[in-house]
Amino acid sequence: MRNYENSIHVLLKCPNVVQVWRDVNLWDKIDRILRQNYNMDAVVFTLLHQLSPSQSELFATDLRSLWKRKNLKFCQQKNETNMEVVERATHLPEDWRSAQIIRSGCGVPVNINRLDLNSQETIRWEKPVLERYKCNIKASFSSAMNKVVIGMCICGDAGDFVIVKTF
Repeated sequence: MRNYENSIHVLLKCPNVVQVWRDVNLWDKIDRILRQNYNMDAVVFTLLHQLSPSQSELFATDLRSLWKRKNLKFCQQKNETNMEVVERATHLPEDWRSAQIIRSGCGVPVNINRLDLNSQETIRWEKPVLERYKCNIKASFSSAMNKVVIGMCICGDAGDFVIVKTF
């Protein structure tokens, strides 16, 4: 029998990863779904449909954080503890919500998701500072098509596209 890693093992079933899911109180729900489904897409979409919104957020951010840990180990030979994985996942939603708040000309916080689209104020993308890059990432989930698409673009200091990639 060949011994190989697949996405279910790496992100959900590896003993070290199971401990992360236990630490955030999601392992019982994940384990129940794993016993019924065999492919990663089915597991993820089933979980997202069954979890509460806050649990779904926690699941998605922990999944991303586990993927990042795997990439750090593979690309930079950096080992992270389970605590570091959980900390990053826990702070990601709050960091994202903070990024959604801008300051109006008067210094008053404004939630960009609730802006009046008829308003004269326009939010514009700004180029990165000289000799820097800016990376924009978007993700889309389709339960009907059972697909996840992630897109990113990296722009240079002149506002030019350096690379655009979809996964």
